Amino acid sequence: MQLNYQGNGVAIMQVVTGTPADEAGLQAGDVIQKVNGKDVTKSEDAVAAIKAAKPGATVALQVWTGGLKKLVNVKVTERPADAGGAQPQDQP
Repeated sequence: MQLNYQGNGVAIMQVVTGTPADEAGLQAGDVIQKVNGKDVTKSEDAVAAIKAAKPGATVALQVWTGGLKKLVNVKVTERPADAGGAQPQDQP
């Protein structure tokens, strides 16, 4: 987990193996700053923007990771009905 980030965004608390986030290289501790160019200041912003994308679409995430900003493209898939209720956590 990265503890030295100061700024807006939503920290990724967990990435499940085999998910689109995992395949895109996202890791726990990364901070999502923007989704499709829109600022993310709370978890609901990120969830709503990603849910608005249809399965098969690509979502562009600006992510802070390891002290660097990078752009990550994630292909949206349908979330399994048995997926847990985990939600992104707001960055303190």
